[in-house]
Amino acid sequence: MSENSPYFVTLETENLPGPGPQTITIQENHQSWSELIDLVEELGIVHWHKEYFAPGIMDGRSWSLNVRVPGCRRKITGLNAYPDRFEELEAWMEANAR
Repeated sequence: MSENSPYFVTLETENLPGPGPQTITIQENHQSWSELIDLVEELGIVHWHKEYFAPGIMDGRSWSLNVRVPGCRRKITGLNAYPDRFEELEAWMEANAR
């Protein structure tokens, strides 16, 4: 995702139907990068499943998480289903997306 940095976390969410995806990317040069690394570890993102899907629901909310941090490289997607504590990561990303 970043040409200048090998490490980043990107969260993309989209309401279906909706105006299009919202993307937040935090790179390793971000002032709160060390907090994000701690959160990735605390949430156990390395152990999250590759996909989360709620069968039978075709509209709603899709999301994608791309994590490239030391010790964790993951691409995780979902549609109307989430891993435990996903809201904490999403709230942190939104609050620090400056």
